[in-house]
Amino acid sequence: MSDPKKTTVILVRGLFGMIYSRGMDRLAAKLRALGCEAQVWNHSVLFFAWFTNAGNIAAAARRAGASGRIVVLVGHSFGANTIVIAARQIGLRIALMACVDPAAQFDLTVPPNVIKALGFRQRIGGIGRGKL
Repeated sequence: MSDPKKTTVILVRGLFGMIYSRGMDRLAAKLRALGCEAQVWNHSVLFFAWFTNAGNIAAAARRAGASGRIVVLVGHSFGANTIVIAARQIGLRIALMACVDPAAQFDLTVPPNVIKALGFRQRIGGIGRGKL
């Protein structure tokens, strides 16, 4: 990250993220300590609501990018799917997109406006893929 004070990181929890994506809060706190702006978004408990969420996240990322900030997207599970959808809608360069345990129900092809993309898979636990 070139300048944390000029970076906006948008973190998106997965379905039931208040239970399974609590690590997003810890990551946001660490990023804020470095001087980044970090936003944590909940994925709606309504199964198809990530399409609406993606539009809202894309709008937030556009505002950050239009003000000259570096934009980073991080998503867990369905939140990872949401950031891929949002990245396609943003219409500006995304410095980094990191998907943790994306749900594979949709096309996860990296959009051309994403400079760097990372995908992480955790080992399979007793329920799903574990916790972030």
